[in-house]
Amino acid sequence: ELIIQKRGVTKMDSMNEVFMANDPMHAEIMEEYYRKKKSVGTAYFFWFCFGLHYVYLNSPIKFIFYFFTAGLFGLWALLDLFRMSSLVGEYNFKLMSKLSKKARQNRELAYKNKSK
Repeated sequence: ELIIQKRGVTKMDSMNEVFMANDPMHAEIMEEYYRKKKSVGTAYFFWFCFGLHYVYLNSPIKFIFYFFTAGLFGLWALLDLFRMSSLVGEYNFKLMSKLSKKARQNRELAYKNKSK
């Protein structure tokens, strides 16, 4: 089971290397995670582009609302300035949860196929 936190994946790179050597499925999932995870720096860059950080974090509905209310008259924009790391962490947490669920399903399917 992968160890995850609310703000994202823990710093366990050395342990991940051990798991990757022994479990190719884990290596595949971590590779996909590192490809798809979002960074706080890039999110701030898109924040300066008037709310495009929501598009970057796959929340287009929030972006539309953000855009047409001018960041809720600047208050929402200011709030996002301080909570950007938690927004990115939440996205990365959901990504890892989705990938972990996919891995469990693949393992169950492989186990069922072996037992037949």
